[in-house]
Amino acid sequence: MGHRTHATDWGRKGLRRRCRDSSAIEADGSPGKCAPRQRTDVELHRDVLRPGQTPRTSTTSLSPWAVAGAEPALDFHIGLTVPGAWYSWDTEADGAHTRLWLADDAATSWASVDYDGLRSRTFHVAQHGPRRLWDEVTAARRQWLRAGRPTIDRYGLTVTPDTRTAWLDRPDNTLA
Repeated sequence: MGHRTHATDWGRKGLRRRCRDSSAIEADGSPGKCAPRQRTDVELHRDVLRPGQTPRTSTTSLSPWAVAGAEPALDFHIGLTVPGAWYSWDTEADGAHTRLWLADDAATSWASVDYDGLRSRTFHVAQHGPRRLWDEVTAARRQWLRAGRPTIDRYGLTVTPDTRTAWLDRPDNTLA
């Protein structure tokens, strides 16, 4: 039996099972490669950000670093509960020292969370599109904290011909 690792779009760009023996199975059941796939179909500046978009703005006390890459188990949870979302960091953003970009695979929604280089307790948030991605990500983090910060090995996935259902600890405790 091969060694298996699991990942989601949020943390590793695609749910897959990876094995030492070089066999892999994608979440849809198709054969895959052992290396995590890189998302190449949607690009932030080409496909998501468009002239004339008017984002909703707010502030948050939640650091962008707390939800993007700091804790693998949280990244995994966000990937399961905020489907089709991904992030990237920008250290050359206009008007911000560091910016966390969030976007969805449909290229219809985005969010940015800015660190101005001075204040570490307040961050500027902008969101656009039908999904409020920052709100979804912060709700997923709250859910993960309420569940006791579960590790990745506590998650499961039930796959049928018609559905894929992620769960925590047992199949009847599904993730929404």
